[in-house]
Amino acid sequence: RNQNDAGTTSDYDITVNDNAYPWKGSSEATYKNEGYVDLASPVFRSGEFKALKAKEKYLALEFRKRSFETGKGYKHGVRAFYDAWDKTLGVTDRTVRGYIHSLSKVCGFFSVGIKDGFFRITSRICFKKPAKGQEGHRFDQDMYNEQSVRMELNRDNIKYDKTGFDDTVFLMYQYASAFAKKHADVKTYLSAAIHNSISGHKWRDRSLSAPIVHYHLKAILDGLKDVPETQSAKQNSKSKKNRFNSFSQRDNDYGELESLLLNSTI
Repeated sequence: RNQNDAGTTSDYDITVNDNAYPWKGSSEATYKNEGYVDLASPVFRSGEFKALKAKEKYLALEFRKRSFETGKGYKHGVRAFYDAWDKTLGVTDRTVRGYIHSLSKVCGFFSVGIKDGFFRITSRICFKKPAKGQEGHRFDQDMYNEQSVRMELNRDNIKYDKTGFDDTVFLMYQYASAFAKKHADVKTYLSAAIHNSISGHKWRDRSLSAPIVHYHLKAILDGLKDVPETQSAKQNSKSKKNRFNSFSQRDNDYGELESLLLNSTI
């Protein structure tokens, strides 16, 4: 978001193309050529990464993707390396050297060397996530849930403290089952509840109130129609056999639901 523009709610969603995790049956060629960037790595939440310039961040993602788990790192002829990245980033050799210095010497994300006319770039241990049971370990789903809430708060310019933030994230876990029973995604409606909670507040005077978000989320849940259990579903439940699409499809009045989302008040 442009912090200098008090009236904008624009933001950026970034997608890492072809970022498919190499599954067990992947061919060697696919495994080496595709690579993988785990955005839950602690590096991408570090102050050092956030302080990088945009093109340095892009290069960090590419280096990580190309050196992922192969053990041999990323290898590229020196002249071809500069030609490729000069063109991709729209910069000069000198600028690329500056980016490499930032990523290797300043941040310490990569080990970069030249041998036999080739750049050899490998990821350092800082990319490794703490294993379960180790200090600092976090489940990816928990981080994803927190980030989805943080994103909504930032986009609506809502100020928050740790207590209010944690209480709002907890609503996602508290109501997940209730929304699932109505074949609805709690994250989608929590986003709407957050937005509704600051309705009528000036852009600069928005603060998070978890109880108000809770009120709107519960109102939205109550407004969703229950999904009746069909005779077919009952039979499947008794037989305990999994059958694709055996549940009754949701049939909500979306006009009514939209009105509820936009006009709910305390």
